[in-house]
Amino acid sequence: MSDPPDGRGSYRPPVPGRVNLRTGADGSQFPPLPPPDAPERRIWHTPLIIGVLADTHMPGRARDLPPPVVATLREVDLILHAGDINTLDAMERIRRIGPPVLAVRGNVDVPELWQTLPVQRVVTIGKKTAENQEQQTWRIGITHGNGGGSAPEAARRSFSEVDCVIFGHNHTPMNEVVDGVLMFNPGSPTDRRREPFFSYGLLRVTETGITGEILRFQKG
Repeated sequence: MSDPPDGRGSYRPPVPGRVNLRTGADGSQFPPLPPPDAPERRIWHTPLIIGVLADTHMPGRARDLPPPVVATLREVDLILHAGDINTLDAMERIRRIGPPVLAVRGNVDVPELWQTLPVQRVVTIGKKTAENQEQQTWRIGITHGNGGGSAPEAARRSFSEVDCVIFGHNHTPMNEVVDGVLMFNPGSPTDRRREPFFSYGLLRVTETGITGEILRFQKG
C-alpha cells in the first residue's frame, strides 16, 4: 500500500524501556523535528520527471551536492532519496533545491532522521484518463538496500507489485529491468568508492511506463 498521510496532533504516552522520541538514550535533547513531507499528500500524474539520489553522506563526504547535480534537480518534478542522507541539515539542503522531496532512511543516518523517515515507502503515479475510465498507475518502491544479501536482493525483497525499485547502499549504479521490475540505483554524487564516476539518476514516468537514466560526472 502507498504511504498514508502523516497524522497531526497525535500523542503517544511513554513506553517503559523505549527511548523517548524527543531525547536520546542518554537523555540528551534532539533538535526540533522537521514537519512531515508535504508530498505524501499529493497525487502524482504522468508525465513526471523524478530526480533520484542515494548515499549523499553529507557532511561527511561533502557539505553540499555538486553544482551540476543541483542545477539538474531544480528542473525535476520530484526528488526521491534512497537513504544515507546523513544529517537533518543535509536533508534541509536537499529540500531547499526546490522540488518536493521524499526519502527513506539509511543505515548510517543520524537518529533524528531515523525518527522521521521510514525504512521504505511506495510512490504511486497515475495516468490521467477520461472520466469513468479505470486509472492506470505505476508504483515505485524506495528503500536503502541494506538488510542482508546484496543491495539489489535486499531491495527487491522489500516490495511486491511494484514497477520500479529505487535503492542505494552499495554506491553502485544500476538501471536494469529484472523480471519485469526496473531496479534503479543512482550511485552516489559524493562518494563514488570504486566507481570511476560520481552519479545520480533521473526517472521519466510517461503513459507507457518508467524509464531510468544514470547521470555520471567527474568532480572539477
